[in-house]
Amino acid sequence: ADVATLATNLFPFNSAAGTLFAQYIQPVNDGLTHTVVCIDDGTANERIRISTASGTTTFLVTVGGVAKFSATIASPTAGTSVKVAMTYIANGGNAYQNGVAATIGTSGTTLPTVTTFRPGNSAGANQLGTPLAATKYYPMNLADDTPRTITL
Repeated sequence: ADVATLATNLFPFNSAAGTLFAQYIQPVNDGLTHTVVCIDDGTANERIRISTASGTTTFLVTVGGVAKFSATIASPTAGTSVKVAMTYIANGGNAYQNGVAATIGTSGTTLPTVTTFRPGNSAGANQLGTPLAATKYYPMNLADDTPRTITL
């Protein structure tokens, strides 16, 4: 399988705030976690990730193995085109799927120390990649209605 990675020191990565965007085709609900896009340190302990599993899209920021920001929304039907965006900042963030806001579950105060951008895959056990049509990273917390608008 093709696995792309890019070290965060090779692009203008912002460790204090950012926005992830991805467009993909919803995989079959096979009960496994399919990572859409992830920025991590090579482990599941420090990461910023968008994934889909068991009918739910999850937006997650993990520090020291503990979820510091999480949001969820029901995944669309398998085979459907999906656009997602996730903003992260020290005190939380926002997440959208096809123009609809995800439900915020946890909103923390710290951000992970990460080293690698992984479109369509993730470091960690039992992670399946998701083929992407597009992915973008913005080195800022896109303000106002922009994260929702880019997922329409």
